Formats: sequence, C-alpha cells, structure tokens
Amino acid sequence: MTPYRYKIIRYQDYLLAKEEEVNPEYQWIESILVFLFPYPEKRHEAYGYLPAKFAYGKDYHQVVKQKLEEIAKNLELNRYEVLVDQSFLDEKAVAVLAGLGEIGRNNLLLTQEFGSRVFIGEIVTDKKLITSAVKQEQAFSNVCLHCNLCVEHCPTKALVDGFDKSKCLSFLSQKVSNDYRLYDKMECYYGCDICQDVCPLNQKEYEYLEEFEYHEDSCLNLTDIIDLTNEEFARKYHHKAFNWIPVKRMIRNLLVLEANNNKLSIKDIEYFQKKFYNTDWLVDHLTYLKGRIQRGKH
Repeated sequence: MTPYRYKIIRYQDYLLAKEEEVNPEYQWIESILVFLFPYPEKRHEAYGYLPAKFAYGKDYHQVVKQKLEEIAKNLELNRYEVLVDQSFLDEKAVAVLAGLGEIGRNNLLLTQEFGSRVFIGEIVTDKKLITSAVKQEQAFSNVCLHCNLCVEHCPTKALVDGFDKSKCLSFLSQKVSNDYRLYDKMECYYGCDICQDVCPLNQKEYEYLEEFEYHEDSCLNLTDIIDLTNEEFARKYHHKAFNWIPVKRMIRNLLVLEANNNKLSIKDIEYFQKKFYNTDWLVDHLTYLKGRIQRGKH
C-alpha cells in the first residue's frame, strides 16, 4: 500500500471556505492536491535525548518536497508549486476541506487511518483537475473521539479552553521564553509527543516512508553540540527537521532535560553560565535551574 494519501480540491473552494480574496501572486492556481504522509508511531529507546517522533528520521520538509516533485512530474503538470509547512495555505484547513480528517482537541489534524501522526504537503497547479465542491466527501467526519485525554494529559494545560500556543512544549522547544516552569515539563529536546501518545487514534500501526524511520543521529547529548556554532550545527544536522534552530536553544533544551532527569549539578550550571555569559536569556534560564536544584536539596 502506498504510504501516503491525497485528495484534490479547487483553489476557489478553499478561498470561499476561508473567506479570502485571491492573492494576485496566485491567480494562476486552479487545483490543490493535498497529501498526507504518515510517520512512526512507536517510541524508540536510546542512550540520550530524543526529539518528538516527527523528527526521528530525515527532515520531512526535504523528503515530502522530493516526493511531491516526483508526483507532479508523473502527472505531467506544467505550472505548479510544491508546498510543505512553509505555505501560504492553511494546511490543516486544506486537509479538512479535502475530507482527509478533522481538527481534534489537540489542535492537530486527526485521521482515521493514521491518527494525528501525519505530515501535510500540497501541490498547487494551474490544471483543472476536478469540479467538485467543498468537502467532496465526508468519510472522515467526526474523527475525534472527544475523550479529553489530550487535554487532561498536557502538562502545561495548553489545551484547556482551546489551544494556547505560548504554553505548548513543542512551540517552547523552538523559542525563547521566560516562563521557565513550563520547560520543567519537557520530555523531548525538540517538539512534544504527549498529547499524541495518549490519543486513542494513534494506537495503531501503518506503513510509512523509510526516510521517516528512526536514525541514531536523532539521539543527542550535550557533548554532540556544545561547541558548535549555528553554521556548524546547521551543517552537521542539515538532513534533520531541527537543523534551523539556533544551537543555543538546542543546548538550552538539553540542559533542561538534564535538570528534569536529575543529571545537572550546581557546578554544571555555573560552568555553563560562564560559558554563555554573553547570552542573557540563557544565563537567566540557568539561574532559574540553579535555584530549582537548590530548593530541591532542602
């Protein structure tokens, strides 16, 4: 079975559903091919820290883009554009309009076949491929079980009363924030799997591209990146989904995980404070971790 699914909608139907005017830059678009590529559902055990499962293998931006380029050529499309993540489209909305799933309580696209562990990609083209209306099929309506497990298990309460991105551990792993207590709940150095792991729809097996399979270079320790510059980090991990993140944020994440696993000492923190003395936000976070460790000893 082909390890991806796709549906087609008219660009005009998308604009009508989103109540948007056509961007002059994209007036040539007639059809949107919406693709879902599943990724691993099982957690891997490793001697080090792991990212969320979507980053276990090769960078999905690179993999999905390559696959969509191949598909576009096979379809003999003349004018087209491949979009993966960095898109002018609301990707989740496009997938819902195409009948591929619905948005669950965890703010992710949920599908019957793959649960929420999917990458979304699109091919927009000037070719008229269908004439159907919005929601060409309803096969995947009412996917979410509304069991509330994702809401209850989110350690930062990011899903209470809707989705609060500023509390989402996946978002925080990529950004700088002074809400240090939220980082105390981190389990991955990049992304987060908690709300997906408890979702009943994700307790199933399916095929996926081998490029998304776990690779050992997804397991990181501080020694792997501590002395790298941003350029060296991006070059070393050019094939990983996290390659764009500034290295100091990744170091921060690993230090937080060390603290969360009781592997960080006061002496360690003081060393890193000196090493990164000119990065205020990192020094401040380390000061918080130092106080947390000191309080834990009383």
